[in-house]
Amino acid sequence: MLDNQNTKQIPIKRRRRPQGTGFPAKIFTIVSIIVVLWLGLTDKGPLLPPFPSNFNSFDCHSISFESFKDRAGQIDFKFKTLPSVEYPPEYLPHFLKLTVKTGPTTMRYSGDQIENITRTENMIQFSIDHTWAGDSEITSQCLSNPPQTLKGYLNDIKIHKPQYSTSDDPFRDQAKFHDVCLEFEKFLYFVTIAGDRPAVPFDDTKLRFEMLRWPLDAYLKHKSVSMQQKTCFLVAPIDKKNWKAILLTLIPLSISVSKNEPNANNALFIFRKEVQPEAKNVLNFLSPNEPVKLDNIMCFPTLLMTSTYSKMDANFERINEMLNLDLDPIREKMPKSVMISRKIIICESLFDLLEEELKKKFDCAVYKLSNDMSIQDAAKMVSSANIFIADHIANMIYTIWMSSGQSTLIDATSKDYSCNPWAKKLTQKIGVGYVSINGQEKCQCDNFKCYMTKEPSQAMDVDVNKIISEVKAILNQ
Repeated sequence: MLDNQNTKQIPIKRRRRPQGTGFPAKIFTIVSIIVVLWLGLTDKGPLLPPFPSNFNSFDCHSISFESFKDRAGQIDFKFKTLPSVEYPPEYLPHFLKLTVKTGPTTMRYSGDQIENITRTENMIQFSIDHTWAGDSEITSQCLSNPPQTLKGYLNDIKIHKPQYSTSDDPFRDQAKFHDVCLEFEKFLYFVTIAGDRPAVPFDDTKLRFEMLRWPLDAYLKHKSVSMQQKTCFLVAPIDKKNWKAILLTLIPLSISVSKNEPNANNALFIFRKEVQPEAKNVLNFLSPNEPVKLDNIMCFPTLLMTSTYSKMDANFERINEMLNLDLDPIREKMPKSVMISRKIIICESLFDLLEEELKKKFDCAVYKLSNDMSIQDAAKMVSSANIFIADHIANMIYTIWMSSGQSTLIDATSKDYSCNPWAKKLTQKIGVGYVSINGQEKCQCDNFKCYMTKEPSQAMDVDVNKIISEVKAILNQ
């Protein structure tokens, strides 16, 4: 039977795999790791700030610098924009770089210096901290696209980080700083973000300036110094001639003190090299405090770099510059007398020539303004005059303290210099009457460059009869 037959088993031949053609799992794993590492090293994803200088984005074409709002230490910015197409919308604020130029100072902001960022489809808003006040030019640039600029005024700083410096609008002064130090005549301005600021001008020189990324307290501790407690004013050396001291020191300094420290007891005057012996007497009507010399290291809650000068400029244009300033502060601060009717003050060079004639012809009191009088005494005397007769800027400068609407200056300047109209302009400015004895449109010298450098020691070109006639007309008014 078929079921009982022995059948021979035929072995199944297995096909052998050729040697050397396998791909073991270990090798596959190693290759995979290498590929992943390579991708990780070469594909870094979207570019992150800070961006390289040659980087640009199509998204920058849609952004427009709309406006900024000053908050006295912080600046809020608005930019109009379209929806982002190349990068996520969060990127666009970081594409922006801001340059704020305030006076001579330039500050640059970007990246993590930008705060309070908000973003909508068509608007970006953010803010920055800024420690400089004054007329400013703000430029925004999106990557390498063309810059956009707006101009405006930044108010004096009220919002700022403690222990860091600020700079207010100096007005007529050279600079006004808070929380700064002078170290060997170099300014140290404490900041969180450094910028560019040239040397600070003062008295036709310049003091070095450095922005130090350090809090003020740390510097004070490191140098073992303490802060001054008063509002400080750096003052140029005072000229020994009274009229130059009035023009170059007292007029600009009076303006600075009036604006920055109404309490005279809190004002401290500082000199760079030495304190002149006469400084206290000249300045005591502005502050009773003893002036001091600048130490090697001094730190100030407030420091004014005043527009005072130790000497005239080459063309003597500084005289008119000072006379064109606001004279109300120096008129108000200097102690004065009330105007006394029929009181006549005569400068020293004209006194002997006019005294007897005036006393003989008029019922009046006649006094001499001596060349060696102090500024305060001379100002007090001239402020009481009904009539002031003078012949040179050295004595006519006291016209500043005459009584508005009540007094008259008789200008007896020599005919060679009488066409310089400075005295007439001065009397018009303070509301004092003016009469010129030798007045004429043309003369030998119509400016201060060729003006008499010294007051005359005796009368020059004096028409006594004309002076008597003018005095009579004034007294009979």
